[in-house]
Amino acid sequence: MNDSTLYDKQTGAPATVSHPGVSVADVKLFCEQNALQFHAMGCPEGAGGSGWSDSTVFRTATHEYPARGVTISLDTVAEWKRAFDAIGPRVVEGGVCRHWEGEVYTTMCEATEMEGGRTVIVYRDAVGRAQTLPVEQFFGVEKGAGGRFVPRFAFVRQMKGGV
Repeated sequence: MNDSTLYDKQTGAPATVSHPGVSVADVKLFCEQNALQFHAMGCPEGAGGSGWSDSTVFRTATHEYPARGVTISLDTVAEWKRAFDAIGPRVVEGGVCRHWEGEVYTTMCEATEMEGGRTVIVYRDAVGRAQTLPVEQFFGVEKGAGGRFVPRFAFVRQMKGGV
């Protein structure tokens, strides 16, 4: 999907989103980042909303279980979007970032795994131990305390002079 439209399989037309602060592009990115396939606005009766005319929810399928649907509230997308936006600049060299559990790490560089070819962020902890995470996980969103979405690593500041 390289444009900002979603096809609503119930109406046979492009999906429309009528939620303050949430756009079709936000729903599309939410689905992509959470391994979901958008199906339609609304949902079947009794599946977490009030039917296909319910404009507060949308229906998805998961990559693991394409035949099973998941109903998601647009309020959930709004909360996720706030957390995703709170990640801040995606600095891959010399960025000081706070992990959602409170520890502070410094990004060293972006690298490519030899096997698999995944792009990873190389970062180090306060005592200098290096670790890696795939880029989409490092700059991703996590369910924090109370089940609220929070950035996995939030940008704090850029180190002077790099790493």
